[in-house]
Amino acid sequence: MRQAFAIILALPLGLSGCAHAPLERNANRQAPTITDIQFNQVLTNIAMFIENPDTMPFSSPIGTGTTQVVQSGEVDPSLTWQAHKFTMEMLGLKAMQNLQENWTLAPVHEADRLDAMRCAYQQLVTGVTMTEACKNKVLKYTKRPIKGGWFECGRCRDIPRDACYVGHCHKTYVWVLAGDMDELSNFTMAILDIATAIPPSPPMKVVVTEEYKYDKDDKTLKKVIKTTTTEPAKAISGPGGAAPPEEPKQYKNLYNPLGGLINLR
Repeated sequence: MRQAFAIILALPLGLSGCAHAPLERNANRQAPTITDIQFNQVLTNIAMFIENPDTMPFSSPIGTGTTQVVQSGEVDPSLTWQAHKFTMEMLGLKAMQNLQENWTLAPVHEADRLDAMRCAYQQLVTGVTMTEACKNKVLKYTKRPIKGGWFECGRCRDIPRDACYVGHCHKTYVWVLAGDMDELSNFTMAILDIATAIPPSPPMKVVVTEEYKYDKDDKTLKKVIKTTTTEPAKAISGPGGAAPPEEPKQYKNLYNPLGGLINLR
């Protein structure tokens, strides 16, 4: 009897000690979904631009994520006895395992990055060469080439069974076969570059000035060369990426003894 109770009481401890096994299994299953999410976002955007090339793209790179396994066990024995004997023996057992998996998304909301993505998707879908302005916007974040012709589109009934990834917008479906996965990967990485890359900062500005100072001792003019390095001015944008409105000029009111006020800038 004592041995049976010892085994029962050890069950919760043994259950909690095995948490690493499901934790490792779930983490290994959750990690590959990052790729699936990014591929699905790209194909969904392509389907959107097939329906309307003037639409606006979306992108939500994965920020952080967690995998949790919570295990708990409970043993509730009870005995009831009278003067010389036990009348009732009860044993309650409870075990629970809770699995939680989540990703935290970081949606892109900067107009400049969304505009660069829009240029990339428009060239990919329409095949029209980018304008010089669009090309500069894309090259600001990524040097990867934008190539088309690696995806197929149609209705839901047209999707082949061997399609690796599928995205859709309304009734327009886009899919990729195994032979075109390399192009899908390259374009997805280009979109991730635009969404997350920090563009290089402009070079520092170096100003060289020459000054002449009079030397009292030698009674001559001496040339003094000064080199000053200044940081480039940061662009400040207002709502919607537009330049902020100029502040009204301030004028000083000076008193004119001849009569009235004179406004000087």
